Amino acid sequence: MCFLFILGEKVAFVEDSRRDTCSREVFRHEDLKDAVDLKKVRDHFIFSVESTGALPPEVLVSEAVKILKAKCQTFLSELDNLGPGGTK
Repeated sequence: MCFLFILGEKVAFVEDSRRDTCSREVFRHEDLKDAVDLKKVRDHFIFSVESTGALPPEVLVSEAVKILKAKCQTFLSELDNLGPGGTK
């Protein structure tokens, strides 16, 4: 845990968010539950990329997102083609 001063107020935050499990365990303790504000950023994701090294991680992720996007578009297209009762 780290501390930061915001407008003169001492604020605690998780130093290494990769190690934080967001277990909500703190809320089981009466003396802490009202002192903690647990939040997540909706569009913030932490993930690891493993590679053989043939491509740099930023290229690998970019290409993977393109493939995932194409697969999602194919899936949505198939849903649009379904008739009543979920049949073609």
